[in-house]
Amino acid sequence: MSRPGIPISPTEIRLTKDRLSLVSRVLSNNNEAYKHTEVIPDLVRKLGFKDDSTAEITTLGMISDIALRNGDFDRAYKIDKQTIDFVTGLEDGGTDVGAEVKEVCWVACYQLGRQPEVEDVQKKL
Repeated sequence: MSRPGIPISPTEIRLTKDRLSLVSRVLSNNNEAYKHTEVIPDLVRKLGFKDDSTAEITTLGMISDIALRNGDFDRAYKIDKQTIDFVTGLEDGGTDVGAEVKEVCWVACYQLGRQPEVEDVQKKL
């Protein structure tokens, strides 16, 4: 929604400078959106971040954060594992992964690991 009760228009989407903020708004305003772990990254690619690993990792970090806020620790763990695998795959493929990408991945994993409600020590590690 652009404003309460008014859907965002294609023109507003095109004029938005930080298109990842649109994804953040979707995740923040819809309690179920974080569960669509295939749709949200596809949306990011359609917003112009097709081969942008930073945008993809940032999106996964946002999804993990919302899952933690909703107490969905299993989903947060799966997303964090996906994030680690993505970053590791980039590094193994010879791609120079920037510090920002590593930090987003690290913070997402750290946030899950510090949750006292998560009793599985292996998942925390």
